[in-house]
Amino acid sequence: MKILVIGGNGQLGFELQRALSIFGDVSITTRSSKCPAGYPCLHLDLNDEDATSTLLEQLRPHVIVNAAAYTAVDLAQSEPLRAQAINTNAVAMLGRKARELSAMLVHFSTDYVYSGESQIPWTERDPTAPQSVYGASKLSGDLAIIDSECAHWILRTQWLYAARGNNFMRTMLRLGKAQLDARAKGDDVLPINIVNDQIGAPTPVRWIAGAVASMISRWLQDLTLPGQSRTGTYHLTAAGHTHWFEFANEIFHQAFVLGLLPEEPKTTPVSSKVFAAKAPRPRYSVLSNSKIAREFDIRLPDWRDGLAQTLAEYKLTLPVPERSSSKRPG
Repeated sequence: MKILVIGGNGQLGFELQRALSIFGDVSITTRSSKCPAGYPCLHLDLNDEDATSTLLEQLRPHVIVNAAAYTAVDLAQSEPLRAQAINTNAVAMLGRKARELSAMLVHFSTDYVYSGESQIPWTERDPTAPQSVYGASKLSGDLAIIDSECAHWILRTQWLYAARGNNFMRTMLRLGKAQLDARAKGDDVLPINIVNDQIGAPTPVRWIAGAVASMISRWLQDLTLPGQSRTGTYHLTAAGHTHWFEFANEIFHQAFVLGLLPEEPKTTPVSSKVFAAKAPRPRYSVLSNSKIAREFDIRLPDWRDGLAQTLAEYKLTLPVPERSSSKRPG
């Protein structure tokens, strides 16, 4: 089976490369023609529709996994056309090509398609009402895929992080270490301000990639018509929920236990209004995973377990400190 992963240089693309390699022929694309860990990859710019169409015709993949997206949430408010080009126009083209090639299209969406004004987990049947340009561009991409009538899985997820790449966990570890280093030097330091009025489920990208692999395995096992099994939109997040402040403190606690930090940094809960972001964030974006559990028997563990696994992996990526050699007196 041939699988094409678009956007292989991000944290999700890296994990997809590892998880999907069991299926055989996996091709990876990036705009820079470079992939993490030295994986071979192809050049692809989704803004170039002709080049994208040509590549798909050449490879003729059975599964197209789109891990590329415009994710600059605040910047999108001032450059909506760029967000639309990648999150809507390019996605619509992938849907059309997937239908032409009878390929399964796996696309990643977001909790930002909902208003965030709720007190119970969002289901796939709930009305969408994005509050930002980014959210609107992602929703338009989702609808374009549905309109293309290609076989597809639209996977709406949230708060993604990994041992590699730029994400909240690694940012907190960096800020926490900087605070503790400054304190050790005797400098006056302020607590780290963390938002406590946005609720969601921190989700490791390794779990997302593993879930995609499970879905493809199920698709291969029980399809009578290739590309038509369980087409639709699914929520896919870790179990449980929290807010950013609690997530940060759990990062610091587990990092301290693992020996990644000498002590737990000081934090302060603040309202999201303090940061005055250009784009509004959903206040409550917990997603119900009932549908994917029912259709694919996929149930991701609690978010705290995901953090423990990801921090343990992160620790393995750090250089091993050199031991100082000592000579016995002669």
